[in-house]
Amino acid sequence: MKSILFVISIILLGQVTALAQKVLWVDYERLLRDFTIEQPDTMPSNYWESYSRQTDDQGAWQLLSAPDLATFTAHDGQLTVQSLKTGQACLYHFFQDLRLQADSLTLTGEVKVSDGTQFGALMYQDQTHQSCNVKGNRRQWQPFRLSIPLADSEREGQQIVCLYLYFTTERTGAKTQLRRLRMLVDGKPLSEASPAPPANSDHEFDVGSRFSLPDTLTAEQAERLATICRVWGYQKYHHPDLRQGLKDWNFELFRILHDAFYADSEEQFWQALNAHIPSITQLPKGYQHHYALSYCRGNQEEACERCFRVINETAYDHVPVSDDGYRLLGLFRYWSAMYYFHPYMPKLRERWLQLLPDFIHRFASARTDSDFDVACKVAAAALKDTHTVFYGDKTNVEARTMWHGFYLPMKVMLTRDGESLLITQFPAKGMQKSPLRLGDLITHVNGRSVKDIRAERQIYSNFKGTSLDHYASAYASFDGDSVCYGIIRRGQPMTVSLTHAMQYWADPLPEAVPDTTRMLTDSIAYVNLCTIRRQQLAELLPTLTHTKGIVFDLRGYPADNIRDVLAHFLLPRPTVICQYDCADLQHPGAFFRNSYTTKAGRENADYYRGRAVVLVSGATVSAAELTAEVIRQSPHGYVIGQPTGGVLARTVGFPLSSGRAMRYTSCLTFSADGHCFHPDGIPLNEEVWPTPEDIAAGRDTELCHAIETILKQ
Repeated sequence: MKSILFVISIILLGQVTALAQKVLWVDYERLLRDFTIEQPDTMPSNYWESYSRQTDDQGAWQLLSAPDLATFTAHDGQLTVQSLKTGQACLYHFFQDLRLQADSLTLTGEVKVSDGTQFGALMYQDQTHQSCNVKGNRRQWQPFRLSIPLADSEREGQQIVCLYLYFTTERTGAKTQLRRLRMLVDGKPLSEASPAPPANSDHEFDVGSRFSLPDTLTAEQAERLATICRVWGYQKYHHPDLRQGLKDWNFELFRILHDAFYADSEEQFWQALNAHIPSITQLPKGYQHHYALSYCRGNQEEACERCFRVINETAYDHVPVSDDGYRLLGLFRYWSAMYYFHPYMPKLRERWLQLLPDFIHRFASARTDSDFDVACKVAAAALKDTHTVFYGDKTNVEARTMWHGFYLPMKVMLTRDGESLLITQFPAKGMQKSPLRLGDLITHVNGRSVKDIRAERQIYSNFKGTSLDHYASAYASFDGDSVCYGIIRRGQPMTVSLTHAMQYWADPLPEAVPDTTRMLTDSIAYVNLCTIRRQQLAELLPTLTHTKGIVFDLRGYPADNIRDVLAHFLLPRPTVICQYDCADLQHPGAFFRNSYTTKAGRENADYYRGRAVVLVSGATVSAAELTAEVIRQSPHGYVIGQPTGGVLARTVGFPLSSGRAMRYTSCLTFSADGHCFHPDGIPLNEEVWPTPEDIAAGRDTELCHAIETILKQ
């Protein structure tokens, strides 16, 4: 039986990718008839729900303007908009993934507009658009029509079709009425041209999987589930019938589990598993994949970057975590999608395969919210993706897994070797009276080494490098009212005990306000990019053209969008800052170099001639790294500090189950000369870490190195 599966796998290899479950399908006729409107204050706060509403059709109009501009009343297919004040109200809807073999998309309707009022409609896709405007004439209905050609681009993806309805008035109480709205595809109603696939009619497991696992899994049972996951995931992304939506492949997993997991023999297991894989008699030509992993449909830059997103995946938030089948479904969906499409997987693949049985054991036994949240956290953290964030948890997972019950008011950072915690700041006067000192290195907490504590908790952390590890303070936490630290002070090991720990929280100090700009010497300027605003920076930089050097502090996140301001000042010409490797949706598991590149700068003969030094750290992540790379690419750019996050790409979301979801990086990012930013981040000219001596003396180690670098040039 194994050989049969292998043959099927070979036949399917290299086909266009797709997801296999129900389409999150909109009843388009109801959308255009009932005018269900979701106002900004009713949008969900949950990340996954918000993300899915932005990326999938949800069958509702969104209100783009303030809700107090107008009232919206729908009745019997007619929308009445009455202005509450002068201005412009706007409704919009994104028609996601209209993969239609058609030439045009047309909107028709009728509108009646009050005097002093104007109705407008705009429809566009990619660079193609058409609009219409109807001015006030309250005595009669006026027909309107707009049409755009449909783009068709399988490999490169395309932006969504966007429809905007504008209601503009110069007086309060004016009315606009809209009726007989229809969307046509080559003259046919949209609901007929783009019908729901057969998978949408499968409702057998809507309320539960009806599958139960034993209380404890054996190693053999876990391996059997791992095999089901690998085979199920492979078919999901390769089989043409599943890509076309002929089966709800998520629900089919429950049938596989019922038939194969408890099979009496290995041979019966393989027979049951193979029986659920649809046969292939002939590969169809030009078939549509209704469940495709598709490229990001947001703004033009996102579309060019080809950040892939997952469509038609739900969080199944109505199903409790006690459902064994749905917990496995959540894991299997997540594991398979990451295996084929996560940009870090080429280096992680063998490890990812090895982790699957451990994931299965955790998810199998995670029948409570708390245990399930921890299992999801472990699965997400295994990617060691700094951009990874876990959403929808019902319990405080970090408190349970990373922290003990008490911690002291002190800021610490991991040393380069990960074996000590360097004390860098005391935010309370009470701590200043403790036996600890700034610059002390904590090596042990209640007899356990910092190295061992961190190693034990790495399965719950998405931070790999020591400079990136934002859980440093957690490693110094403890239970009870006292703690014994093993420390090194001025090279000498010693033991420090603290009792009645709450006393050290006395008299909290106000948070220090860092300088935004200052002159370090007569010829060296300092600019804190984490606090300066865009306009302030634009006005400041021209006054620094005479300086020998500028130190840009980027040990954190930019306070504003300042990348282009820096580029126009530092770069002599348009410069490639980033290029990308993206998942090849036609060949799951493969990646290709995207022709699109992120550029910055302009032709500028008066670019800055001094040394531009940027200070970075593990807190320099994402947009901060992109900003730092602009400085590094300048003719006299220089980078000092610790390794940065290594995550310069945009993020996308993916559901697990029972309302849980995660966010992760969507593509791999490289510098212009081919340096991959993951996992080590922006290339450093000097790797410099704060020293205990400098911390004790109140000196900024990295800043001192930056000044020396500029003075030496």
